[in-house]
Amino acid sequence: MNGIIAACCNAASLASVDSQSAGSAAALMGALQYGSGVVSSLLLAAFSTGTPRTMSVVITVFVVLSALMVQGGSKQEKPVFA
Repeated sequence: MNGIIAACCNAASLASVDSQSAGSAAALMGALQYGSGVVSSLLLAAFSTGTPRTMSVVITVFVVLSALMVQGGSKQEKPVFA
């Protein structure tokens, strides 16, 4: 399921930029995905207590940060699939 969601999210986000910026946007998305994996791994290693609680806290923090980014994003009225 994650493969379907990730591919659809990438396609929708790239559809919202002009074709000249698509390469830069794809590179930025890849860097953010890779970077968030590194940060979450470091947080898990630093605060691990041997229980799943640390993982659930890290996931919750990243979900909240993602929701805040969506709320603060651009408010374009351009349809995703025109």
